[in-house]
Amino acid sequence: MSKRDCVFLVADTNMETVFKAFLTDPAFPDRLECAAFGFNPAQDLLKAAGRADPGVYAQAHEYLRSYSVTHRYAVVVLDAEWSGSPGAEQIREKIQGDLCRSGWAEGQTETIVIEPELESWIWVESPQVGRALGWKDATGLREWLEAEGWWPAGADKPTRPKEAVEAVLEKTGKSRSSARYGKIVREASIKHCNDPAFRELKTVLQRWFPKG
Repeated sequence: MSKRDCVFLVADTNMETVFKAFLTDPAFPDRLECAAFGFNPAQDLLKAAGRADPGVYAQAHEYLRSYSVTHRYAVVVLDAEWSGSPGAEQIREKIQGDLCRSGWAEGQTETIVIEPELESWIWVESPQVGRALGWKDATGLREWLEAEGWWPAGADKPTRPKEAVEAVLEKTGKSRSSARYGKIVREASIKHCNDPAFRELKTVLQRWFPKG
């Protein structure tokens, strides 16, 4: 039996929505600058049901143990910031070690730890971000965030990305939902996201699935 390409384990519904929206877009290889690979959410995307980031930290190897037989590669994605978090470096080291001990070979897995959280990937220079968050004048969103102290002048993104999203939604009177995140990653130019964790994801997928 031939193996599927890659399985993704994510911590929560927002991450699940983001990865599903991004990897079911036919343009995803161009956006990630890698070769196309097979992706079916039903077979290749797992969510840590009800346990979020601490659950992934403690049990990623258990979630993915059987997938070492069915998949060539595995990516684990979680936030660095949560109650009791030991920090990004220790999170990655523990999960990678657990995966190796559970049957995955070295080089077949990668753990992406987003600092501080997923919303770091949302804040890209694109008018679609503002539209998805209900901001009618998309060109004025960054100026408002800077004036309110959420986005330091000259920075790539707000200091507290999740709280900045919540501030904008409160201002626009919109509810927070994973669907908004999906809309952003489908429509915004996330290809140019400068977040270190997103760059790590791109790098590992380019290594596993090189162009040409």
